[in-house]
Amino acid sequence: IKQLNGEGLQPRFHQLDITDKASIDRIGQFLKSTYGGLDILVNNAGIIFKATATEPFKVQAEVNLATNFWGTLNVCNTLFPLLRPHPRVVNISSMGSQMIAKKCSTELQKKFTDPDLTMANLEQLMNEFVSSAKDDCLKQKGWPESEYGVSKVGVTLMSFAQQKQFNSNSREDIIVNAVSQ
Repeated sequence: IKQLNGEGLQPRFHQLDITDKASIDRIGQFLKSTYGGLDILVNNAGIIFKATATEPFKVQAEVNLATNFWGTLNVCNTLFPLLRPHPRVVNISSMGSQMIAKKCSTELQKKFTDPDLTMANLEQLMNEFVSSAKDDCLKQKGWPESEYGVSKVGVTLMSFAQQKQFNSNSREDIIVNAVSQ
């Protein structure tokens, strides 16, 4: 912040933990009271477990989805009402999500590409992944063993579902993108 101030900018810092609903609510209130709304939202928070992580896969799946998918969704649900006309939303996904989606069963792939996929359907799919990880039946249910990849498949599909919701919304010119890096 000091360096940016030295460049003539005036950044403001506000803490946000996307796994904590109270923290999300606080930043929503801060943005509303300080700026009256939001023009740009970039959802780039996320985690990945290292290959050397000792946590069991079922724990990694639950923690990863809680942050990368559910945390991002909760931020969106809280901040979307603050979007002003012509806003842009960018959800950071991953190139790996495309590879992981191809490793899913044909049945799951059909669900992912269903033009009528709703947010509720997507939430159910993400819950099913975590349940399958906890029950140690990923392969039987058509899921690959990649908690990070599946979480980012969820973020990408979330972006499509959000855009579809905004397309049928009276609010003007809201664009949601998923960026794969």
